[in-house]
Amino acid sequence: MLEHFLSDLNWIDRTILIWINHAWATQLLNYFFFGVTFSASWLGVMLYAGVDILMIADRKWKAGFLFTLILTGVISESMKIIVNRERPYQLMHLITPFGTPGLDPSFPSGHTSFAFAIASSVETRSRSILFYSWAFAVGLSRLYLGVHYPSDVVGGMLVGILTGKMVKLLSGGKNE
Repeated sequence: MLEHFLSDLNWIDRTILIWINHAWATQLLNYFFFGVTFSASWLGVMLYAGVDILMIADRKWKAGFLFTLILTGVISESMKIIVNRERPYQLMHLITPFGTPGLDPSFPSGHTSFAFAIASSVETRSRSILFYSWAFAVGLSRLYLGVHYPSDVVGGMLVGILTGKMVKLLSGGKNE
């Protein structure tokens, strides 16, 4: 039964990935999604974190936010080592990656983990739609660029949301 489930998941992963990577391919989207991906890279996350930390006065929240980013990175990288899943462009000749793709394992998507960690930790009524839309776009960009399977993105989303919610617990729910 588990083999059947994994076989079905693999088929779904490949079908969705091929559709997004090929059917949507345009020069404009190549650069758009490359920029979206960059916004959730280590450099993009650190730039965002620096600005956010300077603008928010609550020290307890700042510490929780930094802890969330660090924990997200540790969990994502540890899972990559444990699962050791090859990236789709390494296994599927139909997938064309854009840019210079990484060679580290695929599961979970670290970019997506960071994006959803940020979105869920700064979640407020006034900013939640913006941040979750950005995080969703980051996950979609990883598929469009051909560097992750949909299940990698879902895994990254779960890691990010779970670690991001720690900010609310550590700061007593204050993050406005």
